[in-house]
Amino acid sequence: MRAIARLILVATSVGLVGAALAAQPTPPAANRVISAAVRGPLHAAQQAQRAGNVDLEIQALLKAQAASRKTEYDHYLINSLLATAYVNKREPAKAVPLLIAAAQSPYASPAQRKGFTEAAVGFLNSPPGRSPR
Repeated sequence: MRAIARLILVATSVGLVGAALAAQPTPPAANRVISAAVRGPLHAAQQAQRAGNVDLEIQALLKAQAASRKTEYDHYLINSLLATAYVNKREPAKAVPLLIAAAQSPYASPAQRKGFTEAAVGFLNSPPGRSPR
């Protein structure tokens, strides 16, 4: 969750706002269950993130992404965490599609949708090789 908070902080510093997404009600908390197929890789990603090893974090998240039998919540969580990892690694071309996918998820709160969208638009409007402020 720290990774998501960091992404929101980065996203809110972006001055450009994308088109507003239609407000979607967030699914109930009971639907926010991490499936067994991704639990291990997500834990490994969390450990790597805490250790400051972005490459290992991405590797674990890609393993989670490749797992079968993922729930929609798994997809949302993986997309948002992987986007954050790519932002931290300064790879916006890989982060933008994940930011957009996370923003479109019904599991994203309105504030998260806005943050993900602003970050994606900021990267899309930045000159190549430069990150948005």
